Amino acid sequence: MLLRATPRESFALLAAFVLGLLAHLGCAQAEEARALPTPTNAPSSLSSVLDGMTFAGQIGPIGKAAFTKDVWKFREGTFVSTECEKTCGFERSSYWVLFEQDAVRFISEARCPDERATILWKGVVRGDEIEGTFTWKKERWYWTIEKDFWFKGTLVEPEMALAQ
Repeated sequence: MLLRATPRESFALLAAFVLGLLAHLGCAQAEEARALPTPTNAPSSLSSVLDGMTFAGQIGPIGKAAFTKDVWKFREGTFVSTECEKTCGFERSSYWVLFEQDAVRFISEARCPDERATILWKGVVRGDEIEGTFTWKKERWYWTIEKDFWFKGTLVEPEMALAQ
């Protein structure tokens, strides 16, 4: 069963991401912003700024060397890791963005349609480079498995991405 977020749930996820990021960056207004009301008609995604971009690079466990190559695509308001799509069946998912002076931060949560597994992607695009972390999470009967990974890559031409 594939779960879809309502616009309100999507906005709540985006708001949590932004507030967490502001708090992480030490922004004093983050605490004041938590008290603001949440609009009920918020858009389901603030994406498309990265649409059409394809990146190729490597992924690996946090603190360890890369173990495989990957290609990440932003299309029509969605994000996908081709390695995760091919290996585990993870589907394209909406992505949300936060603009900075010289970068665009994004967050996306992909779900596997056949298993109780998700991947939460958190990354940043600066110029022609992408990097970030993702958490793979699988719910089991009695426990949940979570593993953290890093990813890093560079912008490629669409024809080159097909060859990857």
